Parts: sequence; structure tokens; C-alpha cells
Amino acid sequence: MSIRSELDLWLEKRPLIFLRLVGDQAESWLQSARAPNGGFTVARPHSELESLNLPTLCLVEVQLGVGPSYYIGVAQSSSAVTTFDSRLIVKYTKTLELESVDVVADRLSGNPRKLFRTATFGAQFAVPFSPKASIAIIDVLCSLGRNLAAIERAASRIPGIRKKSASEWQQFNAITTAMIAFGLKKSDSAQWVETYGEPDSTLAFFDTEGEASLLEDNVINKDASVVPGYALIQRDLTGLAIFRREDGQVLKVYTANRGPLEKMLGVDLIYVNETMGNTLMLQYKMLEASAGDRKVWEFRPDRQMQLEVDRMKLAEIKGVTEDYRLHRDPFFFKLVKRKTDQVESAQSYILSLDHLRKLLVSPRCQGPRGGVRIDYDSLGGSYLRETHFIGLLQSGYIGTHRIETQALDPILAAVAKGDRAVVLAWQRQILQEDTSGNSTWEQ
Repeated sequence: MSIRSELDLWLEKRPLIFLRLVGDQAESWLQSARAPNGGFTVARPHSELESLNLPTLCLVEVQLGVGPSYYIGVAQSSSAVTTFDSRLIVKYTKTLELESVDVVADRLSGNPRKLFRTATFGAQFAVPFSPKASIAIIDVLCSLGRNLAAIERAASRIPGIRKKSASEWQQFNAITTAMIAFGLKKSDSAQWVETYGEPDSTLAFFDTEGEASLLEDNVINKDASVVPGYALIQRDLTGLAIFRREDGQVLKVYTANRGPLEKMLGVDLIYVNETMGNTLMLQYKMLEASAGDRKVWEFRPDRQMQLEVDRMKLAEIKGVTEDYRLHRDPFFFKLVKRKTDQVESAQSYILSLDHLRKLLVSPRCQGPRGGVRIDYDSLGGSYLRETHFIGLLQSGYIGTHRIETQALDPILAAVAKGDRAVVLAWQRQILQEDTSGNSTWEQ
């Protein structure tokens, strides 16, 4: 079902809301770093917000200057912040192509038109529409200019409308795991989020601290000037997020799936722990319930997986490694039970690449019809739990040495921005190592 169809069903339960910002509120928001593509928070008397059924879409009118401007966004939540006021959080606002509310009113009829006129010509801050009026108003807005894309983009952020694909969930789970490892909450904002074009990267769904966010249009223009046309062609380029703790610890997260980093290293996600100087790389595999026994979970190694494993290698680095690592190899697999009904709580098993290689030929892990069985019994309880992995990541006990991370990080950054020459040079270096057995990676 399309996002547009899902939205109609959603509005039947949680109708569209009309919000009005005027005077100082309008000016403060439009001058903030989060306008117009970020959102805002506002405190209002409890009585003005208690009738809102959240989360849902909101139509925002901003009255300032020569005339009003209009935005679509997600009214996410409302909670008491003082004895008298509640705070309304509005996120993911997008500019609408709408000169006047009269354009919408003229295309409505009956009760939806009456309700729309009452809301837009009144003085109330927040007015919820009826379900029928909500759907009719959205229909009209979607028919005007390029509003459909903006509305679907905002609607896709409403929990419950857009189900995460396996790829999106993998990215989201991996990023939030990294955030937890650094003492962050899943709801915390990234200090910086960098994406390219209309990104497939799940990083595009993370909130940023407005002052540090990078406008997508500016990134497109910048990348187009460095690699002409590349940003417009490769819409799934890797995203980069930088998270920082109050104590100064820094973590970089690259989502690598379907981008040049995956083609270079065979992984879906890369963690760079700048504080401890270690880098970790994860490849995700979804476990399917066996057709013969729904209690057995397995995956089937294929040619694609073999290609990924073949790319999981780092050349040797000249230099002295002064820091300690329990396990220097950065490559790990995260095998996740696919539970389409409750994927957020799906069980996972984290294995090193070396461990997985042994399991692929282990009789104990042979599943039905050539599959590889992965569960507690077949692993003999030997695997990294989520908390174990987090602790090792945070402590720097596993992953590359600092000297390796310092050499690798600028290469990751260059490849993430689409530098194909670096990928080619890397592939040649690895090929040389495979054939000679004694190549080195010069710093």
C-alpha cells in the first residue's frame, strides 16, 4: 500500500490539524536554523492542545510580512511542561506550494469547506479537522504543484504509516546500537548529519541539532562541483553521522549498504570510535524461519554473500601499534531473526567473520535444504549478545588499531562522497596483497 493510501487510513483515526504561527512565534521560527525543513516546539495552554489526536499531519500557516506561508509537518507529541502549559512538538516541516488558503477552499465543498473556512479564518492556534475534511483537504493540497512529494515525505515520518524495510531497519538498529554504546538515547540528536540527494540512508530520518545540520541542496551543489553530476545520479550514496557525548567522546557512523563503501569492504555499516581509535564493520543477514520447522532459523549463503566476504579485508599498515586489541579484525556479522510483525524486537546474534566461516562448514549448523542454522543451540551459546558487543565497541577492545583507523578514516570519508578513484586504488592494493602475500599499506 502506498504512503498516500496509508495516510488516508491514518487520517480517519487521527485527523489533520491546522496550526497558526503569528507575530514573535512566526518570526522566531523563520529566523531559526530549523526553518523551514526542521520543525519547532511551542508551549500553549493545556486547553488548546488537549483535543489533538497525535501523532498526525499538520498544516502550518505562518503569518509574517507581506503574506502568509504554508508548511506541512508532523505534530508529534504534546506533554505538560508547566502547571498551565503543554509543549507541542512539530517535526519534519516541508514548504508547500500554496499562495492562499482560498485556493484550497474553492476546491472543497459541503462540510469540509465549512470546517476549513472556520479554521483558517479564525484566531485559534490549533484546530483539528474531521476525518472526512482531513482527507478532502489533503487531496486538494496533493493536486497543487509539487505538494504531493512534500506531504508523502512528511507522512513517512509518522510512526505506523511507513513500515521500515529490512534494509532500513538494519541501518536504524545499527545506528541506535552505536548511540546506546556511547551513552546516548535513541531520541538524541546527532551533532551533524550528512546525506546526498534524496538519500536511501536511514540517517536522513535522524534529528539533528539545527545549527549543525547541512542543507541537502547545498550538499548536492557542492558534490556536483567536485564530481560533476555524481550526486544526482547516485541517490543512494552513504550517509555520515557524527555523535558526540557530553564528555567529548566522538563516534562516526557510516551507512554503507548499496553504496561504494559496501562495494569496497562488503559491509553495511561502519563505526569509527574516534576516542578509542577503533573501527568496526558490520554486515547484516536476515534469518528466515525454516519452512519445515518454524522454530528453526536459517539463512542461505549465496554468491552475493561470497562476494561480500571476499571484500572483507584490510591491507597491512607499516607502523607500531601501541594500543591493545583483543580482536583486531574489524569485520562482524549481525544475524537477525526476521519478524515482520514485531521487527523492532527481533533477536540477533553477532559473530566475528572468522567465527562465521567456521559455522558455514560445521555439521551442527547445517539446516534443511542447504541452509545454515543460526540459533542458541546450534551456536552452543557462543556469540556476542548486544550488550557484549556494545561494551567491546565502547571500550576499544575490538576493532582496528588506532594507527589503522587514522589511515582508514579519510579513505572512508572520500569513498562516502563518491570518489571512485579511491575505490579502484583500494581494489588494486587488495588484489596485489592476495597475489604477493606481502603487500603493505603505506600511510
